[in-house]
Amino acid sequence: MNAAIIEIIAGVLTGVLTISGTILANIIQSNRRDELQDERLKHIEQMVLEKIDNLREKVEKHNQVIERTYKLESKVENLEKRG
Repeated sequence: MNAAIIEIIAGVLTGVLTISGTILANIIQSNRRDELQDERLKHIEQMVLEKIDNLREKVEKHNQVIERTYKLESKVENLEKRG
């Protein structure tokens, strides 16, 4: 009878330790996954910001061309009126 109780206690302890180990492993894996996701998101954010900066530069250049075009058109109109 004592042997049966010892075997039951050993089985319960084994089950508890197995479950505890599994839960701990899942927590650690989850933390690693979160860290990797954070790194990926930071990298994506940096890429998006760089692309936004590039687009901003292109828009500024475009706007400068448009402004110069309007000035040129105005000068051409003035020359046509004189001519």
